[in-house]
Amino acid sequence: MQALNIEDPDCLTRVSEYVPEIVTFVEKIIEHGYAYESNGSVYFKVDHFDSSSNHYYAKLVPEAVGNREALAEGEGYLLSVYIKRLKLLNYLNKKISKLNVI
Repeated sequence: MQALNIEDPDCLTRVSEYVPEIVTFVEKIIEHGYAYESNGSVYFKVDHFDSSSNHYYAKLVPEAVGNREALAEGEGYLLSVYIKRLKLLNYLNKKISKLNVI
């Protein structure tokens, strides 16, 4: 580090020391509808977050706000699969609820 002219850190922390705080943070993201749990993993809802007037999502750098090509490069495929599945689930839920009403 000295060869790169970088000062030594004042303190060292481990992520494992903050697991409860991280869990609480992720739970809040899910609670606010910006993420969802599936098969033991948590996935961020980029479009939902981006559509909020209080937030914006930029891939890697702030200058990438609204750049769907940059987003699609790494996340677009998974996002498109998620959206298709979500639309199908919404459609099926509507059909099932109509059957239950009759």
